[in-house]
Amino acid sequence: MAVLSRTALNAPESYEAWLSVYVGLVDTAPDPRTHACPNCGHFEVRYRFVAEPSSRIGFCLLWCEQCHHGATISRVKVPPGMALLNISEPPEALADGIPDIEQAQPTAERPGAGDEPLSAAGDWLRTRLAELEPAVAEYERLAVLLDDRTRSAALTPRSSRSVRRD
Repeated sequence: MAVLSRTALNAPESYEAWLSVYVGLVDTAPDPRTHACPNCGHFEVRYRFVAEPSSRIGFCLLWCEQCHHGATISRVKVPPGMALLNISEPPEALADGIPDIEQAQPTAERPGAGDEPLSAAGDWLRTRLAELEPAVAEYERLAVLLDDRTRSAALTPRSSRSVRRD
């Protein structure tokens, strides 16, 4: 049974609608059958995380088994407890089980996207994202450094001897 989404009824699917599905998957329920496809409305959304195992940073591919529409959300951190494929695997292994899909594009990358009027909320989001973008690289670098230090501290033997002073 399909439930037509607002996007499916009013406009072509959008990348932003797929972002909402992604947020629902990682924040609320990792069961993709609880999220409707933004294109056709069927509850047949599937996903796959592909990332570097130590940092768990990579991308998430979302698609609908029914209509074969989807999106790739890049530069995401795989949530704890969710499976991932190693980004170093051969492309054939990464693509196994994923149909050829029609990818939704972010608004700025769609043809004619500049012709669309922007809402006040959209303007604010774009401005805020532009402000935060420089901090992302620093955040990721510091998170890796902290992870490396935590790991090396756990591996370094600590002396349990106490020094006696007379």
